[in-house]
Amino acid sequence: MLVQLNLIAKGRVQGVGFRATAHQLARKRGLRGYVRNCSDGSVEVVAQGTKEELEQFVTELKVEFRIKELESKFSDVEAELEPFSIRF
Repeated sequence: MLVQLNLIAKGRVQGVGFRATAHQLARKRGLRGYVRNCSDGSVEVVAQGTKEELEQFVTELKVEFRIKELESKFSDVEAELEPFSIRF
């Protein structure tokens, strides 16, 4: 069953390859959605997959980067997103 993850990562997450790494990890898992920088210095990730895949994705991000604060929420999928991409 597909679920959606809405995640905001704060800390040293811009200018260190976070978006490219998130993109690579998400594509490896077949996730759908996107990652983008926010004007306040945080990074937003919206991803769809199984809850297990999404939890593993978040764990991998935490291992790769020093995320100061992570806000995440799982919800039902209302509309399926495109294959995972980096938004500018």
